[in-house]
Amino acid sequence: MNSPTRRFRPEVLIVALVIGATFAVSTGPANASAKSSDSAPTLKDPSATGRKLGTGWLTALQKGDRTKIAQWLAPNFLIQRADGTSADRKQYIANPATVGEFELGDIVIGKQNGNTLSVLWSVKVNEIIDGQTLSTNEAARITAYVWNGKRWQILAHGNFNVAT
Repeated sequence: MNSPTRRFRPEVLIVALVIGATFAVSTGPANASAKSSDSAPTLKDPSATGRKLGTGWLTALQKGDRTKIAQWLAPNFLIQRADGTSADRKQYIANPATVGEFELGDIVIGKQNGNTLSVLWSVKVNEIIDGQTLSTNEAARITAYVWNGKRWQILAHGNFNVAT
């Protein structure tokens, strides 16, 4: 008997990944100090910080400097794309997206919880991923950042742009 075919929904995986990653890094030993020198600064405007981080990340990709790109990525970085492909940190650094001109959308929503920052945003961007030119229409993104004691790094990223 044939079982019904289920359509893979990458957006469900991305949301689960970001929630799980955020929970994993925001929980720690019960005796951990909230005032540790490694604690993230409490952001007055997480959305403005999210906009700044998104711009910085895209600028690093635009410049194509793999050393700077690597600095943006947490050791356990994962990316999930709308076409179903994914990459870990090592794979991404070996083959980063090629980014041209970009413009972030009007709405950026950032939420901080301790050492994590989750950001929903959108962008119009000229980019090539794995040799495919993507649509330049504004497309949604979701990015989870983790504070590494010195700066925010990307823990997980979801790209909802579709190939043309």
